[in-house]
Amino acid sequence: MIKLKLKGHYKHQGNIGPLEGIIEVNELNEFQGTINDKISISPEQSIKGKYIQENNISKLLIFKFHPKDNYANLFYEVEKQNDGKIIGEYHGKWKALGNKINQEGKFDEILRKTNTNNYIMSDLAEINLSE
Repeated sequence: MIKLKLKGHYKHQGNIGPLEGIIEVNELNEFQGTINDKISISPEQSIKGKYIQENNISKLLIFKFHPKDNYANLFYEVEKQNDGKIIGEYHGKWKALGNKINQEGKFDEILRKTNTNNYIMSDLAEINLSE
């Protein structure tokens, strides 16, 4: 298990929401952690995600869970050129999902049960992972 710093931001209705926190990545490239979403009504939130390498692209797929009810309604899909390393700067989108997702279970199980194409709003996101 390795710990990495997560720093980034997302755009929402003309505002920029800074994100920062620490994630722990396991041997299956799944990760979880707590992030601070500085413009959210509830800034401290948990995340679950996975690092995936496909051809020339590295992706981070991330669910962000609201602390009030521990359900996710936000999903991040960001990518970078694949250099074989999880560390780096990723660009992509966040999506406000059309339904809330329970965080129980492994990431692949959660993703399998979720239609990430069913969203009500989306905008740009950038995430940087470093040691």
